[in-house]
Amino acid sequence: MITSRQIINQIEQYSDTKNVSGHAVVIYENPTSSDILEIGKSTKSSPKEVRFIANPDTHKIYIWDAYLAIHRDILKQTGLKPSSWDVPILFGEASITGNSLTFKHSDAMKMWISMVTGPVPVSARPQDISHIPRKDNWLVKYVNADWSWADRSINGLNTFMKQQSQVLNNWVKEDK
Repeated sequence: MITSRQIINQIEQYSDTKNVSGHAVVIYENPTSSDILEIGKSTKSSPKEVRFIANPDTHKIYIWDAYLAIHRDILKQTGLKPSSWDVPILFGEASITGNSLTFKHSDAMKMWISMVTGPVPVSARPQDISHIPRKDNWLVKYVNADWSWADRSINGLNTFMKQQSQVLNNWVKEDK
């Protein structure tokens, strides 16, 4: 198992994880309250924010200063693959208040939902879901999963996923 400190050391060894100004990006895995305080003190973003990647298969959350890097850059170093039809991961942002994180938004999840439920035209939706009955769609299973583990690191993430679940469950009902 990789610890936060190992990831930090690994990240600092790679030149491609440095931002445009050449600073190493520190990534925390399942951050503690002291990790969050540290990011809050050192962040250059205003308001104080982090970006995160949540992996529902492993129950791991990776966070870093939102000012320093985007999700795509961090994926390379964590060994995670971008969200796909078979292994979805959640990208998002959270705000820092003291030693806690509060979920802010996930443009990626909202994009996935709109691609499946609309208003994206059917012709523009991913072809490999058009034949799947709505109740069997991977995204429905994904948002209906237990996300309560995520609230240990980011307050409100589980609530957001429940809201997305409601949107998709309503969509599934329309198919009956």
